[in-house]
Amino acid sequence: MSRLRNPWTGEFVDTGSETPLDIQVLSGVNIEGKPFCSVQINNGALQGQMTPDELRGMALQWMQVAADAEADALLFRFFSEEIGLEFQQTGSLLVRMREFRDKNQEKP
Repeated sequence: MSRLRNPWTGEFVDTGSETPLDIQVLSGVNIEGKPFCSVQINNGALQGQMTPDELRGMALQWMQVAADAEADALLFRFFSEEIGLEFQQTGSLLVRMREFRDKNQEKP
């Protein structure tokens, strides 16, 4: 069963699914005319609301993580295929490079 960590409580929640996450985001407006975004994961197994700015921040973070994952994969292949490093050496280098990236990457 897939599990997610609730960022507000730190507890792990079953998603109710054996398959990858199904994330749906819908726009809304409250009675005062203020916008909100409704987020549902796996048909409501985990759900909540956030502001448009919070959702934009999350989307930017997801895009950055996706770009980082692709860069990591490219570096992994380079170190192992072109340089000839063993798996453990390549993994150690990637860990060090991620730490360096995290320290030096500008935060939005």
